[in-house]
Amino acid sequence: MKKFTLILISMFFLFGCSNIKDLTSNVPSEASAREFYIKGGQAALDDGQYKINYFRKTNGEESADKKSYTLYYEAEIEFLKAMKYTFMFQTIEYKPGDKKKITGQYRYKLTENGWRMLNDYGQII
Repeated sequence: MKKFTLILISMFFLFGCSNIKDLTSNVPSEASAREFYIKGGQAALDDGQYKINYFRKTNGEESADKKSYTLYYEAEIEFLKAMKYTFMFQTIEYKPGDKKKITGQYRYKLTENGWRMLNDYGQII
């Protein structure tokens, strides 16, 4: 009976613990990226120019030293009003109901206070 119990315990540790995640490998969450994305367009959202249909993390990449992280995302916005944008001498027009898929990435740095987002110049926001 003792031998059977020892085998059972050994099997638990061998197979049962193999799925336990490394608790030190926490990375920035999709929720924090979504919150930042929404805050970036808050004025247009409040004005009713468009709505966000979805925002989701599509991938993530942690550096070898585990001190930086890149979160890749995809979002879709739906225009609620007619909009016209001019960028690099090109005018883009959207009608109510038009949808636009947006992809991008956010970069993070691990600090003593947790993950902090970086701007395009590598400075903590």
